[in-house]
Amino acid sequence: MMEEEIEPLVRFEGVGLRYGRNPEVLSDLNFSLPAGSFHYITGATGAGKSSLLRLIYMGVRPSRGSIRLFGQDVTRFSRKNLPLIRRRIGIVFQDFRLVDHLSVFDNAALPLRLEGRPRAELREHVLELLSWVGLGDVVDQFPPALSGGEQQRLAIARAVINRPALLIADEPTGNVDDRIAERLMRLFEELNRLGTTIILATHNDSLRASFPHPSLILKHGQLKYSGEGYVEDRSHMTMAWDQVEKTVLSAMELGRKAVNPEAIKPRDARHELHQIHHGEMENQFDWNEP
Repeated sequence: MMEEEIEPLVRFEGVGLRYGRNPEVLSDLNFSLPAGSFHYITGATGAGKSSLLRLIYMGVRPSRGSIRLFGQDVTRFSRKNLPLIRRRIGIVFQDFRLVDHLSVFDNAALPLRLEGRPRAELREHVLELLSWVGLGDVVDQFPPALSGGEQQRLAIARAVINRPALLIADEPTGNVDDRIAERLMRLFEELNRLGTTIILATHNDSLRASFPHPSLILKHGQLKYSGEGYVEDRSHMTMAWDQVEKTVLSAMELGRKAVNPEAIKPRDARHELHQIHHGEMENQFDWNEP
């Protein structure tokens, strides 16, 4: 009796990506990642790491090929269907995308408020996580008052607060010291142990050596692999790539508002999180209709 094949959580088949009429920044990507795995994405600056992450979290539609997430071909999705999948994904953006007029506590709590959970019920959980990432003493402050490293840790707390099925992190330890980086990596590994699939982009070789996991290695917009094999090497089929990856992730411009954070309602949280996470802000996501 043949065993039923288990659908990978992420599968790319013949995927290419170009911005406008420029040459492809990613070419002929063929790989799959099983549920519950932990993978690094690494490569030199401009190799395409952020663009690959954008494809995985559906921040941009591929120019060609097929992407399957959670068993569904998302390349065929319309924009209105994307939130159904994105709710299962936690994202740590390289530019953080915090909400400046919300406190540290309320930024971290946004995904839980989106689920309709009252502030009193989630308070202990949020405070515990903020303490773990070293923000326990600044819960009532606002993002502009934080250092870059503190903002990064807050972005991580928000991404993991509701135990997503898939966590995508773009250089999540880039602005923190070694002690905090190790603490954050232990948090990621614990989430992975509990079942969350982790995809982490980094150029920190010492970090990968200290916390060894398989790596997807990008070079000139093409994938190589280090670890237990999931990548199909079709490099002989790839197109020439001679352009450094564009900087396409723009920072959120939410502006300041005179809002009492205590007065946030679930509907308000839903609006804020949709702006950050579901691409309703102009130019945040390039998901043209198929």
